[in-house]
Amino acid sequence: MQMIDVNEKYLLTLLCCVIDDTDPPVPPEELDWLKLYHLALHHGVSAMLCHSIKRLGDEQRPPQGIMASFYLDVKKAIAKEATQHAGAEEILSAFEQNAIRSIPLKGWLLKHLYPLPYMRVMADIDFLFLSEDTQQVEQLMLDMGYTLKSNAENHDVYYRMPYMNIEMHHMLVAADSPYSDYLKNIWDKASVIPGRKYTYELPKEDVYIYLLIHIAKHYAACGIGIRSFMDIWLYHRCYHEDMDWGYVCDQLDYIGLRQFADRVWGMCEVCFGNAQSDALYDEMLDYVISSGSYGTRRQTLLYSISRKRIGKETVAWTKTRYYLGVFFPSIKIIKNFYPHVERYPFLLPFYWGIRGIKCLFIKSRHTFHVVRSIHSVPEKEIKRKANLNRKSGL
Repeated sequence: MQMIDVNEKYLLTLLCCVIDDTDPPVPPEELDWLKLYHLALHHGVSAMLCHSIKRLGDEQRPPQGIMASFYLDVKKAIAKEATQHAGAEEILSAFEQNAIRSIPLKGWLLKHLYPLPYMRVMADIDFLFLSEDTQQVEQLMLDMGYTLKSNAENHDVYYRMPYMNIEMHHMLVAADSPYSDYLKNIWDKASVIPGRKYTYELPKEDVYIYLLIHIAKHYAACGIGIRSFMDIWLYHRCYHEDMDWGYVCDQLDYIGLRQFADRVWGMCEVCFGNAQSDALYDEMLDYVISSGSYGTRRQTLLYSISRKRIGKETVAWTKTRYYLGVFFPSIKIIKNFYPHVERYPFLLPFYWGIRGIKCLFIKSRHTFHVVRSIHSVPEKEIKRKANLNRKSGL
């Protein structure tokens, strides 16, 4: 575990100044503005950081070239937010006109908690709808110029140039998620937004619980960036007095996330409040800082291998079983690439063969990269990842 450096610490300081609307302190002499910029970019907060950096004196700001990059990111974020806002409203309007019930999720709700909406850059926009409306939703999206990029177990992904990456969820989480049973009746808790007929919202308590479930999923697997903790901090600050915390705690106890929720809040207080850190929060913060906005493939690999391990078997044997799962996937996985296999399961070995040929002759570079990545994972890293998840309450 490595303590955060001066660039990472000043990044957190600047973020605090943004959300608290205060002037930033003088940058440390050893600060590397280029490293800080790339770190901000890695976490999707460069446009937000610019708001704080502009309040520094001229002699304290980054060099002109780096400052120009911050300004450019602000322009991109403003253009992206305006496009996404108009596009999302177009979708909601189409759903209203066609009597399709939906619930806007995550970033669409959270961006309004930030000083300016463009500061909460969204990679995608999420909606929940009823599974019986799937065909109608697909036709509407195609009519609006979207392309269906992929179908996953719990959502479909649509795209339209520029910026409009839409995740249409018919389930909030996949069926094999430990929280799927808890969330399957989420519509029972939803109510119509005033002024709308078919656009719904969840109680603030359930939004908060869902945010924690989403963070837990990414934290445990691939890692998650500092912005998700800012979401929790700002949500808590905005709605704390309006929420039934007895209900929240009872539900978190029920789904086994109470300890993790406490750890997340502790991290928020360390990063954005006045709480002192300790060894655990130092380790968690180091993990979060290294993860970036959407985690890393390395962390995903560590998590996937650790989940495959059975009892006290050797890492070598765990890796062997992991290799087999990668190159001979189950019907559940391979149907995403070859849908006919679900209807004709006896063709699974045939599709394994096709997949194998592609891996060896068409995607050989990627295939050997996967093999090298799995082979290079040491037992110590696997244990460290599993231990951190455990200590974090997962």
